[in-house]
Amino acid sequence: MDIVGGAGICRGPNNLIGNGYMSLPIAITVEGANILTRSMITFGQGLNRAHPHLINIVNTIEKGDDVKGFTKEVSGFMGHLFTNIGRSLTRAVFRPRSKTDLAAYYEGQLSRLAANFAVSADLALVLGGRLKFEEMLSGRFADAFGTLYLGYASLWYYQQNKHVEGIEALFELSMENLLKQNQDALIGNSKNFPVPGIGPIMRAISFPFGQPYQGSDDAMTKKASDLITRPSGIRELLSQGVFISKDPTDRMRMLNDILPQSIAADKLVSAAKKAKRALTPEEQKQVDHVTAVVNQIVQVDAFDKLGSERYESEDYVRPALRHTKFAAPISVSAATGTA
Repeated sequence: MDIVGGAGICRGPNNLIGNGYMSLPIAITVEGANILTRSMITFGQGLNRAHPHLINIVNTIEKGDDVKGFTKEVSGFMGHLFTNIGRSLTRAVFRPRSKTDLAAYYEGQLSRLAANFAVSADLALVLGGRLKFEEMLSGRFADAFGTLYLGYASLWYYQQNKHVEGIEALFELSMENLLKQNQDALIGNSKNFPVPGIGPIMRAISFPFGQPYQGSDDAMTKKASDLITRPSGIRELLSQGVFISKDPTDRMRMLNDILPQSIAADKLVSAAKKAKRALTPEEQKQVDHVTAVVNQIVQVDAFDKLGSERYESEDYVRPALRHTKFAAPISVSAATGTA
């Protein structure tokens, strides 16, 4: 409704997003809400394979008599744990504070949070096999891991497109939200860890000076919104790969074409009001054109006859209208749109 106005109320040629909206249950049916992936697989199973020592410890236990190998891997595990503790604490102290270089600043924050994630994951292993059954705990670890992945992906994308004017605003907005989400996930686990004493240790190591990430503010959101809702390099960058039909009557094409004209018309009207004057004939023509196109885009589809009704006789009355004052037969002229 925010984009297509009344055209989004019912299905029809004017509703360019209706069919896509109706297909969403298909994606939900096929993929589900990814509860299983988030709560068990991403962290619960991924930890076994991604940890540099855990799977090897399991393998030595399965052998039954590999004491030397077991001792070696456990020693490696403890070394890994204390290394992560050191990294987490030192990066909490020496992380970048200045945003003069956005890439360096956010890379430093991600490095710090990656160390926090690693040490928290190591400490969580005190649960043993029970970890897989702590689905909310595992889910928050998956959230933390996901935000790290998205953070590094955003950093790469920013570095590849630094030449695009305004990309700093979108990058900062994205990163501030990702840092906050990562922090919330790790803090949530520390507050809800089922083994007494481990949660406070997680929090003390990961965030010894409190919670520094507050997320984006309204000013960041408004700045990013202006960039993507007006003709700009950012909008062109984000629109790459979006199909725009060559048909001038296509709704997506109409929306795309009228945007710059609409913004220009708004500026004309604002300037005229500020100067306390009427629009010139040329300006009025431009404003009228934009108004007409916008009005066409938001129109609701209307059908006098649908489905099998098209094959009924002229005296056919819809069941819902029978025995009411509206029970007038649907005329041929109304159904066909002829005068």
